[in-house]
Amino acid sequence: MLRRLWQILPRRHRRWLLDKATAAFAPAVAMDSPAAAPVCVVGLLSSTVGMGEGARLCAMALDRLGHRPLVVDLSAGFQRREKALPAMSKERLPRGPGTVIVHLNGDMISVGLSMLGRRATAGKRIIGYWAWELSSIPKGWQAGLSCVDEIWTPSRFAADAVRPFTSKPVRVVSHPVAVRPPGASRRVHFGIPDDCFAVLVAFHMSSCFARKNPLAAVSAFLAAFGNSPRALLVVKVSEASSQPGLMAELRQAIGQAPNIRLYEEVLAPAEMQDLVASVDVVLSLHRAEGFGLAMAQAMLAGTAVVATGWSGNLEFMDAWNSESIDYRLVPVVDPQGCYDPEGQSWADPDVSQAAEALKRLAGDLDYRCRLVEQAKATAERHLGVDAFQAAVGDALPPVRSP
Repeated sequence: MLRRLWQILPRRHRRWLLDKATAAFAPAVAMDSPAAAPVCVVGLLSSTVGMGEGARLCAMALDRLGHRPLVVDLSAGFQRREKALPAMSKERLPRGPGTVIVHLNGDMISVGLSMLGRRATAGKRIIGYWAWELSSIPKGWQAGLSCVDEIWTPSRFAADAVRPFTSKPVRVVSHPVAVRPPGASRRVHFGIPDDCFAVLVAFHMSSCFARKNPLAAVSAFLAAFGNSPRALLVVKVSEASSQPGLMAELRQAIGQAPNIRLYEEVLAPAEMQDLVASVDVVLSLHRAEGFGLAMAQAMLAGTAVVATGWSGNLEFMDAWNSESIDYRLVPVVDPQGCYDPEGQSWADPDVSQAAEALKRLAGDLDYRCRLVEQAKATAERHLGVDAFQAAVGDALPPVRSP
């Protein structure tokens, strides 16, 4: 019920309430708390949003490195727990020293810390893991800086958005996507014919429809293949029912195209990875990304990527390992109200170039195979546990003996 009421509120009202809550609950954190055991990961661990997957990947990587992290799931408190994921057992933070990595953005972190309790967080080093998609963080996030000792971000693009507003350390720690085994192709399971060229567009409605830009992806696919039965576009939408108006726009863009399929079922992370591995191309004509999890998953799975050549996905993508689409920067226009434009810009990708890239990948199997081999090598090198450990550096305590 609370989640439904929250979703009814216009985005600008939700943002105002979060800003007020951040200012009211933000505890001042001294920058003298040393990195200490135990290490704890806090976040939306039973939610399919990117923030939740980032927290899960972080916990998995820390466990692989021997830290044996405690995990605290705040999904229920933020009305974000989803049936596709089992509820994580809620561990309590022990009092005393420790290091807490909080996968909540700047407008949520003070509320999250208040859920943990002041006594539990006192004396601990607090690390905020923030992902932002535009060139500058919003004003509402800046109060959250008083809650942390340092900030981690998944990309240099996101780090550059934070650094002008703080003297605290800002560290780039990319999501260790390779810690999770890549998906397996299951075309029969997802109803994808073996003899067609399959393209996937995937997005979450809460992640901003205008930013994910699925209408451009539909246009590029239709320009490349028309109604050809030899090609299939799968449009995977999470929480489609939360935005009926936007879904109506998407269905209108698809029209009667027989080779475009809407897929609205909520998938657990492993199933989503299987879907990514079951197609030939992941297409992302985003206007902005803080990182780009689906693109990284595709590269690891041996699926080609066609994506806008701007923002956080450039942390692991380039013209050598993917089809990078040209763009022009335009003012942010977001009818959904996820962002306060504040004079900021984002990308408008070249749809015609994207259509040509899709046709090239469909028509030249040798080229596609070379591209995915190069992509997989890049992803394994930059998004694995070793790269995660190097990026974290001295931010965490030494691994405890068993």
